Amino acid sequence: MMNFGMETKTTHYRVLVVDDNSTGRDLIEPYIEAAWGNLHHVEVLMTPTLDEALNLLSTSNFAALIIVWKSAIYPAGVFLRNMRGYGIRTPVVIISNLQRGDIRDDIEASGAVFLNRGMLSGVALRDAVSSSLRLINTAQSNPDGVKRRFPFRSKPPPATPPV
Repeated sequence: MMNFGMETKTTHYRVLVVDDNSTGRDLIEPYIEAAWGNLHHVEVLMTPTLDEALNLLSTSNFAALIIVWKSAIYPAGVFLRNMRGYGIRTPVVIISNLQRGDIRDDIEASGAVFLNRGMLSGVALRDAVSSSLRLINTAQSNPDGVKRRFPFRSKPPPATPPV
């Protein structure tokens, strides 16, 4: 049977959201669907902790990780450095009600992008993930422009990253 003028959703787009507030996690899901739902089957997994997110990222592939700032016990910068140290190249978007200048961590150095919750939209989220991918690739290139790979992950990360 021919499908005229209608695209079928054949790829899965898995997104992991970290937020310790279940209401906040539920509010983000429509933006994720708006960003990629017309092109992909979107699967959103939610977790309340960065520890759980690190475990999920070490065992499964995700197209994007969204962290709602202030949702964990330890700073997101430590989490991002540990995540990248394990070779996880998932693009990261940090969403917060704060302004970027209020967050001291250099999240961009670990390939993450900040998005103020007031500016959140499907388009802004999709653009932030694209920007994160560019940062990851830039961080892995040397001055000669040759891309480097993150180290191979030989074992899953510890449950609680060192501080």
